[in-house]
Amino acid sequence: QELWFNDSGEMNDGPLCRCSARARRSGIRHNIYAGENHLSSCDPNSNNGDKLYHYRITISPPTNFLVKTPTIIEYDAHEYIFEGFSMFSHKKLDALPLCKVIRFNIEYTIVYFEEKAPVNFTIRELDYFYKYLFQELLELVDLDLRAHGDSSGCPQYHFMPRFVRELPGNGKEVLSMNEVLKYLIDSSCPLVSKGSLSDVLAMPQHEWQRFTEHIKGMIVTYPGKKPCSLRVDQLDRDQDSTSQSSFPEIVHFGIRPPQLSYAGNPEYQKAWREYVKFRHLLANMPKPSFEDKRRLEAKEIRLQNMRTKNELKRNVTVTVSSENFHKTGIMCDVVQHAMLVPVLVSHLRFHRSLDVLEEKIKYKFSNRYLLQLALTHPSYRENFGTNPDHARNSLTNCGIRQPVYGDRRIHYMNTRKRGINTLINIMSRFGKTEETESNITHNERLEFLGDAVVEFVTSVHLFHMFPDLEEGGLATYRAAIVQNQHLAVLAKTLGLEEFMLYAHGSDLCHDLELRHAMANCFEALMGALFLDGGIQVADKVFGEALFKGLDDLLNEW
Repeated sequence: QELWFNDSGEMNDGPLCRCSARARRSGIRHNIYAGENHLSSCDPNSNNGDKLYHYRITISPPTNFLVKTPTIIEYDAHEYIFEGFSMFSHKKLDALPLCKVIRFNIEYTIVYFEEKAPVNFTIRELDYFYKYLFQELLELVDLDLRAHGDSSGCPQYHFMPRFVRELPGNGKEVLSMNEVLKYLIDSSCPLVSKGSLSDVLAMPQHEWQRFTEHIKGMIVTYPGKKPCSLRVDQLDRDQDSTSQSSFPEIVHFGIRPPQLSYAGNPEYQKAWREYVKFRHLLANMPKPSFEDKRRLEAKEIRLQNMRTKNELKRNVTVTVSSENFHKTGIMCDVVQHAMLVPVLVSHLRFHRSLDVLEEKIKYKFSNRYLLQLALTHPSYRENFGTNPDHARNSLTNCGIRQPVYGDRRIHYMNTRKRGINTLINIMSRFGKTEETESNITHNERLEFLGDAVVEFVTSVHLFHMFPDLEEGGLATYRAAIVQNQHLAVLAKTLGLEEFMLYAHGSDLCHDLELRHAMANCFEALMGALFLDGGIQVADKVFGEALFKGLDDLLNEW
């Protein structure tokens, strides 16, 4: 009851997508990337070395990815340790902005390096491994590496697990893919078979400990169950039981999804707001009375009691019988790395779709990060790359048991805050003495700049076009051009809704909110064009969006 599973198109508390049928036909949030077409299938019995580009994926920092018991394959009297994934792309990857993701309150950077490709694999083997790990074990049923609507084509990227051993001279040997699959097949056996049950129950304690040490941290699976896979944290046997058919119990320490714990409980949220409000009130009192302090303490105790209720606790302990569970030989380090693959894939597919936008505006950015920033709505979080609840469930069920957490304030550092303290903090800051890149990862700063760019470009054109108009008349024209409703039309002309990154929630499902976000995105794009190419480039793109298909008016402008 406390293990959560993945269903296609569903989150833990309802449908993933509540968009209209028309809205579902476009947008990155619906896994539709501009410019992606059918890819003819690779030869399954070859490594396709003549048409695939190879990249090694690394993660920095390595916190929570280096575990005490990594997945190790023994072959030819050597140990091959899992170190991550290789990626094979159908097209050469340009130098793109770094892919960053916040997980466990730590900002990770996913980096890929082009390397000479290994030759000891076939595409069929990579497809078998992908299907087994990502679809059967982790149940990432909403993750699709093919172009939208392309059910028969090749995935945009192929992934290969890297089991390596060190060689003299700083070299590495990557284990052949057929040996990896052989290891997975050999490892797939009952956790405790019926035939060996009596022997397992009768084992001396030291043998039992040796047996369980090998299992701890491994992913086990029960095909057909929901969820089918989980991490073994402990294996307990009941030696005092009179029954000889009681299988050992798998103990799993999990985390209840936030929507179903105290964090998502409306009653708890209301009590928390009341507590924070009253605490703030007391902090600003010159001399709080004893009665006020007692009331604050009572509110704090009430919150504590709600947090410790069994049905609302975040941390849960799950025990299930080991009967019919099979070992996989995969430890949680493989899962940790695998759960970053969807994030990198969505980053690469997004930047490939931006090639289409650059063709539309007839300008290629020298700093592509500015374009990425202009299209990133404040609601967007690059956390999972697929259905977020599916990724959370798979990480909880199969990922590392006790991750190291960073500072949780990383999520709120750049969010809007109100109040006198915030105002004092802002007004007391000194400006930088030299040009510095901001660490704010959404488009509001560029929107602020782009608003001025649009106004300036419009003002200059109107000033020269209407030499006989007074200031009031010019202002009327300018107001009509720069108002949000009109900028949303220009954003639609450029098709910005196909490239925008924003949260797949109910906030932007309605046309009014979406149009407002598109207008802001257009202003941010103007700001990015100004920074990257100067005012002439911003002026040219603005003019062509304003009079697309109307050459006479464009020339007049």
